[in-house]
Amino acid sequence: MKARSGAVLHLVSACSIGGPVMRRCLVLVATIAVLGASCSSDDAGPSGGEIREPVASTTSSTGTEDTTAGPESDSGTTSASARSQSGLQAIADAAGDALVFVSDEGGVSTAVSGQGDTGELIESDDAFFLGSTSKMITAATILRLVDRGLVGLDDLLADYVDFEVATPITIRHLLQHTSGLPDDFSIYETCDPDEVMDGLAALAIRPQNREPEQGAEYSTTGFNMLSLVMSAATGQSAADVVRENIFEPLAMTSTFFTGAEEGPQLVVGDEPWDPECAADHMDIGTGGGFASSAADLDIFVRALFEGNLLTEESLNEMMTVGSQVNGFDYGLGLGVLYPPENGDHPMYGHWGTFGWEAGVLYDPHAHRSVVVLGRTFLPTVWKAAAWADGN
Repeated sequence: MKARSGAVLHLVSACSIGGPVMRRCLVLVATIAVLGASCSSDDAGPSGGEIREPVASTTSSTGTEDTTAGPESDSGTTSASARSQSGLQAIADAAGDALVFVSDEGGVSTAVSGQGDTGELIESDDAFFLGSTSKMITAATILRLVDRGLVGLDDLLADYVDFEVATPITIRHLLQHTSGLPDDFSIYETCDPDEVMDGLAALAIRPQNREPEQGAEYSTTGFNMLSLVMSAATGQSAADVVRENIFEPLAMTSTFFTGAEEGPQLVVGDEPWDPECAADHMDIGTGGGFASSAADLDIFVRALFEGNLLTEESLNEMMTVGSQVNGFDYGLGLGVLYPPENGDHPMYGHWGTFGWEAGVLYDPHAHRSVVVLGRTFLPTVWKAAAWADGN
């Protein structure tokens, strides 16, 4: 059995707030999905731990100022000069408290409207709590460890933890939400790391919702278990593993593991966890404990889907549909959605909810990412994608 890291564990779970917010989280976050078809590439992607340098983003604009770009690209992407920035601003205004970020070959455009939890006006470069969008980052981190030969997708969870696991749950099962592990957010209602660990151990041995591979059921607990896998495989804290494999190589300077490390002031989701726990950090919140900015999420999805983060084999594994979660196709921490205006070109990504909703979808055909922070995620994403297509 691989030993668990001795680092003090730190938890921030997207659904651990309790009360009505937790119920919204359980219902809304579970509808997250984005994945399906593979993106083919002539480049096999980076090998082992190598990450290519990310391409610098162009400067974003806010308000009603038009972005500028060249003519329509070969991929059919509408140029920024051919689409009205005021149209994107109208989408953000209609959504109320919202940030809408669109980046593609036509340029980068950002529209913001309203206030965040802090009462301050939302700005285009603000950092915000990601909730279950964290799961996509967690999955990419695990696959980075797979590429490094430190973890196997078909390894047993039992090989990475020092408590009993009742059924043969694999790393793949955890990433697909097919582990059968139930969610019980009451185990996080403590500031004692040992008590949280006892709760996770109890969930691993009690009767499961279903046996592994017998259907899917959304499980933040399953993704929190992956923090223990990271620590056991590397001897580091989960926060350090994610930072060294994702945040630092991609220069995601506004992205951090909330509570486990310091970061910029959040405009939304500043206190997702009981503030009384501030002195007792537990970094097992890989199911929903990250914060980021729109620009950083754009950097991440471009590196992921354009072959600069994972090997071709691991990216294909991530994008291979292995389950359905609340009606959506789902791969490894990733699902697939088909825009109503252009269903032939699926968009891949994730979103989460914690009172607000935040996430990112990527369209490989248009080389486009759409980041939305607001009260309603999907309707706003679809409108922004249609706007980018000139519709």
